Order: sequence, then C-alpha cells, then structure tokens
Amino acid sequence: MTELSGKNPIAFPKQFQCIDGPILPISQKGVPIPADTPADSKYFTDKTACDKPPILDISRGGIGQCVPNSRLQVRQVEQQDVDQKDWPYYALLCRNYKYRSLAEEKIKPEYDDIAMIVYSPANKKTCFFQRLSDPNLTAFTVSGSAFAPQQAIPGTDIPSPFEAGADAFWDKPSVVEQINCAQCHDANPYVRTPYAYQVTINKTDSLPRRSSGEAYEIVALDHFGASWKQYHGYFDIQPRKTGEEGACVTCHSLGLGNSSGSFTDYSAGKPAPNQLDTGEFDDTHWMPPRAKPTSWSKNYDSSVKKLQACNATPDAKGCNKKMLH
Repeated sequence: MTELSGKNPIAFPKQFQCIDGPILPISQKGVPIPADTPADSKYFTDKTACDKPPILDISRGGIGQCVPNSRLQVRQVEQQDVDQKDWPYYALLCRNYKYRSLAEEKIKPEYDDIAMIVYSPANKKTCFFQRLSDPNLTAFTVSGSAFAPQQAIPGTDIPSPFEAGADAFWDKPSVVEQINCAQCHDANPYVRTPYAYQVTINKTDSLPRRSSGEAYEIVALDHFGASWKQYHGYFDIQPRKTGEEGACVTCHSLGLGNSSGSFTDYSAGKPAPNQLDTGEFDDTHWMPPRAKPTSWSKNYDSSVKKLQACNATPDAKGCNKKMLH
C-alpha cells in the first residue's frame, strides 16, 4: 500500500480528524435544514426530503437519506521530488446515518461510517478503506426511533491506513469485501454526485480530473474476487457525439455497476431516494451541466437508454464492454 505514488514510500498524514472536512449541506429549495435542531426533535424523519440527498443508501439509520452533518475532506498529499500532478489524493468521508446535531459533534465527534479512498494519478492505483459502526453489516438497532442508542465511531485521531496499528481502527478486508466498493466505484475511483459536488466544487476539496476509459487499478482486487471484478470496467459506446448512443460517454467513463445504472437514471430525470421535487429541470437532469430542457431528450435520451440496456446486459451488441483488470 506504500507505492501508490510510484515512489516508495509515499508521504502521508499520520492521522485525521473528521471535523477538518467541510459539512455536506442538506437543504430544501436551497435553504439549509437547521442542523442544530435538538437531538430529540422529530424534524428529521424517514419522510424528510432534500434537494441533494446522498446516493448511497443510509436509510438503515431510520431517518431516510437527508441526514445532516456528514463531512467530506479531499486532499492531494505533497510528495518530495514528485510533480504535483502525480501527488496522491485521499477522500475521507465521515457519514451520519442517524441524526447528530453540530452541538453534539462539537462535544463528541462521532459517526456511523468512516470511509477513505486513496488514489494515485501516477499509476492509477486505488485503495479502499472502511470502518463501520456495525462491523457485521447487519441492520442498525434503532427500536423504532431514529434517536435510539447505537454503537458509534469516534471521528478523532483516525490513524492513517499506512501507519502501524491501523488495523485496530480500519475494518478487515473480509468486511470491506462484503461492501463491494466496485459496484459503485466501477470505472472511477471517486463517485461524483450533486451531494458530493457541494463540497468538491471548492478548490481545496476538488477531486482529480480523469478522462473516459482512463486506467484505474483496485489494489488487492484479486482478494476481493469475482463479485468485485464483474463491475470493474466501462462501456465504450459509439458514436461518441451529441444525439447518438455514445453521447454520455463522450465525457464520462461509465462502468458496469451503478454508474451506468441507478446513477445514470438519477442524473437523467429519475428522482433519487428522498429527493425533493423542486420543479427545477437542473435538479432532475443534472447531466450535462446547463443542458436545455427543450433539447435534452433529442441530445441525450438515446444515450441514456443505451446505457440502461448495457447495464442490464453488459455483453450486448454495441456496448463494447472493456474490463479494467
């Protein structure tokens, strides 16, 4: 794991603090939901809707998708004698599945799920790390209430995965294997969504730029096996131009898992779980940016339908499935 940058070893922070990452906003029609609502409030329920909910299913916490006060920190780590374009990136995501106010976080920063993805632009290698409050991946025990006690993860002094003793914090590969990171991170190390983009639009927390079909290697993919490998690829649909079946892959590397499935659907008119219906075209059709409702169907409908067909039958004619391993 120490050769991600192409140099050995890489320089990496020894520990992390969740609170150093910016908050991922939860809003309704552009107005932030009151994040400091007391913990015994019923404001947040499984029916609460918001503008840009997370795509990952976090409903096991009992209050649907619009859970506030998760944090995402993206950084590029400086390396000596290495060009900046080749410095490795890390993304640290500290997720809440149940409600925790900012006042609670200030006293005791705790979360339900802490994940880190480390990616090297130099050699395209990627490592996935996870720590779950429920290491057995069973449903959270909420006893009918979103505020019922449950195990939580301290978000302070998180050890780097590359430091000695990191195994005492991060889940074993056998747990990460069950999560199947490749199903969502099929053709790219990082998933770009309106939820995450609220933070990654900032220069400090911007994700690395990648081109369609660019190399991407999951470290220890052989360990994770066929369940991960089946998704680790992309579709090279032709012709790549507006109005044709390959329109979407002109810019995007869309893989065999969720990127060409539910993620494509959510970007092309299907509401995400708990997404608020604002009546705004840009909220339901957020790809491509600044598209016009009068021309969207003509320009992109056939490409979305082709991706949906390829997602259902990856080996179908015209999908041109390319594996990344």
